[in-house]
Amino acid sequence: MSTSVYGKGINGLLKKYWHEVPGATAATFIGIIGLGLMGYNYQRLKNGPKIPKYKEDYIVVRPDDPIVNEPVRTYPF
Repeated sequence: MSTSVYGKGINGLLKKYWHEVPGATAATFIGIIGLGLMGYNYQRLKNGPKIPKYKEDYIVVRPDDPIVNEPVRTYPF
């Protein structure tokens, strides 16, 4: 038996896998990263989304309200 040109152990197997089927290797690693991100988002959103404090209350402003005199119109141009 001859030794592999890629080396021994798991590192040699990964090198051989990369040289024989690079597309499948890249897709596998991208899939593993995607599964990790899905798990992270699941853990983060498990208790429901966090509602920002400014969305809990709202104020209705009517045109005849004495607090509002004129709408503010500030445009960058």
